[in-house]
Amino acid sequence: MNANRGGSLVAVVSGLLLISSIFFGGDWIPNSRTVAALQPASATPDERGAKPDSYLYYGPNSLWKHWHDPPSESDKDKSTPPVARLGRDTWIHWTWGNQKFLRKVAVLAGNLPIPISIDFFRALDSRNRETRFRDLGLINEPNCERNGVPDEYGFYLDKWRGDPLGYYPGDPKYKEKYPLYYPGTKELVDERHYGRPSGVIGLRLFDNPKFDVVAKKKWSLQAYFKNPGLV
Repeated sequence: MNANRGGSLVAVVSGLLLISSIFFGGDWIPNSRTVAALQPASATPDERGAKPDSYLYYGPNSLWKHWHDPPSESDKDKSTPPVARLGRDTWIHWTWGNQKFLRKVAVLAGNLPIPISIDFFRALDSRNRETRFRDLGLINEPNCERNGVPDEYGFYLDKWRGDPLGYYPGDPKYKEKYPLYYPGTKELVDERHYGRPSGVIGLRLFDNPKFDVVAKKKWSLQAYFKNPGLV
């Protein structure tokens, strides 16, 4: 997945922050494997500590060992670790078009008689990565790091380190091994829906198709922060 800084502002940020029930899917009922994996950790060190910092291991305890188990007749549809994996992916990646909605909100708010500045890039300022949860309740996405160098548009965005195992939706290696389909179909997922990592779980970066050559020449960081809806 491309996390280059060159397209970062051109990006529209989308907030997901879904209700936790979506993580495991509405009426999710854990099966024996999932229950075992969710038990409180013992005094034994988590074996993931000796493994690469890969998205493969994101999730409670040992569920990662069963992310790609084949379907079992004894498992109910919404009780398996593979379904929990899809819930995890939804929580972190899927925005369902919210980036368009949030940009529209910024434009409408910025054009009110008394303008209101609605902007997410301040929340994403990488210089505040260590205090995001304390200050804003935002959860940092693992495998990203603090970045003290602004991009070409003046924004400080976290640097995504990439996945050492290629296990990340949007990575060519992931698609080759674990092709993604829309639920109940054999239609491959359009990976543009995933955006790029912003460094915060639930917030993704998307290129803004309206940020063209003309818009780039007019770009002003000061004007943007004064009223994002007018830029």
